[in-house]
Amino acid sequence: MKWETVEDIEADIRADVEAYWAARQKPAPALTVVTDHKLSVDGQREKVSREVQELIDAEKARQLCIETHRERQRRQREEGLYYRRLYESVATAEYWAKQLDSPARHGEYSPIARFEREIKDRVR
Repeated sequence: MKWETVEDIEADIRADVEAYWAARQKPAPALTVVTDHKLSVDGQREKVSREVQELIDAEKARQLCIETHRERQRRQREEGLYYRRLYESVATAEYWAKQLDSPARHGEYSPIARFEREIKDRVR
């Protein structure tokens, strides 16, 4: 055993505690000196010009996004108008084709035959 007396044990414990506290103590922070350039007028001008340029770039990106959105909306409106007109023209053409091709125009109109056809169509 490495301890002979109680004093040896106490001395060993004290040495462990002191070593622990010495290891836990943080070194004093090193003082850093701010460069003169950062505080100078030229440094401040550079900083302001850099920030202004960032703002200009952000505004350009925002305007581009707005224009892109407007273009997409305009294109969608035009597509909707195109398809609506296409549908209307096809519906009108079908209507007039049925009107021109009806049996009544050929003198073959029979209301009873029409009624029977409609009843058969409903049953299916």
